[in-house]
Amino acid sequence: MYLTDGLSVLFIFVLLLGCQNSHPEEETEIVTKDEIVLNLLMPSIGIPGDTITLRGKNFPSLPKVNFGIHPATILESNKEKVVVIVPEKVDGNIDVTVVSDEKRSNIVIFNFQLMEKIELADPTIFLYNNIYYLYGTGGKGGDVDQGFLVYKSNDLRKWDGPSGTLQGFALKKGNVFGSSGFWAPQVFLYNDEIYMAYTADENIAIAKSNSPLGPFKQHTVLSGDTRQIDPYIFIDDDGKAYIYFVKLLTGNKIYVAQLNENLSDIKKETLKLCISAETGWEDTQQINWKVAEGPTVLKNNDLYYLFYSANHFENKDYALGYAVSESPFGPWEKHDENPILSRNLIGLNGTGHGDFFKDKNDNWFYVFHTHFNNSTIHPRLTGMINGDFFKSKEMIYPEMSFKKETFQYLMVK
Repeated sequence: MYLTDGLSVLFIFVLLLGCQNSHPEEETEIVTKDEIVLNLLMPSIGIPGDTITLRGKNFPSLPKVNFGIHPATILESNKEKVVVIVPEKVDGNIDVTVVSDEKRSNIVIFNFQLMEKIELADPTIFLYNNIYYLYGTGGKGGDVDQGFLVYKSNDLRKWDGPSGTLQGFALKKGNVFGSSGFWAPQVFLYNDEIYMAYTADENIAIAKSNSPLGPFKQHTVLSGDTRQIDPYIFIDDDGKAYIYFVKLLTGNKIYVAQLNENLSDIKKETLKLCISAETGWEDTQQINWKVAEGPTVLKNNDLYYLFYSANHFENKDYALGYAVSESPFGPWEKHDENPILSRNLIGLNGTGHGDFFKDKNDNWFYVFHTHFNNSTIHPRLTGMINGDFFKSKEMIYPEMSFKKETFQYLMVK
């Protein structure tokens, strides 16, 4: 009996000793001399186009990095680090490996970041202190009878928000003019101050803020003898400010007027009609109340380009065209090849009413809305497309053209 108990104790002691000796072997990383080891991805979650850093050991001098079967573009590499761009065809969680001609690393998982399409109509983008700010009509969690949400981004690809100081709103009812119908904002700098022009109660107001995130507070309400919407303020090279906007007068018609120096009101004697919708692409449904709206103005080579949307916004043929003038007041010559952005270009219905902006590399982009899909109008979605002016020998003036392959919807985390 005592002998049996002693053997049992001895057996347990030997077993415990063996377990203790096994720990160092388990914790020691055993790597053969030339084995490729992939330890981690930084960050480990993202979307196509993101820049990802891979850390590990024994990376080859000319590595190949695969996301599943998709090869990644390599930006830089050494024996312990490889920096790559996530391939465009990645659409879910996926295995990542580093390979040479003869060897392959272990697998590390890249996690696909789920994103949602932003649901803003009549959008505008404002670049300020190297950050992009996005505003528009409505939006998920927003309310056209409450104000304007704002989103922000460092790269135009991933947006955060809503980020406004007033529960996501940059401008909210109560601080400013308006009780309902907050539509079509434009945010801009004037004399180093941040302004927002917008529509409310089918009238036009201007607000100010110390930050793009708000809160925007009342500056002025513009005078007018009719309902008026869709303001766009253009600052010319000489510092003069002009407002292009829509009067609801036997149709949606675009007018221009010069603003006084403090942007408190228009100079009424300068008011002038710019654009009325006519036939053809501007009125595909042949309705009595014709629509030209959503003006944006650019200046290029001393010429003024007035971009506008035509047709009712619920019409699948809602589209963008432009006219050219040697003066901010016109007369305006409509482009022969209008529309320049339509469902025929990108295959989506209801393309229009947006704003031009330049990115950090001085490239032109147009941000605009589309219908939710080709069978449903609401909620409208926010997209953007790259464009530029070009001129051939046959052209009278440089023409704006969009690159359809650059279209993308704006996505929020």
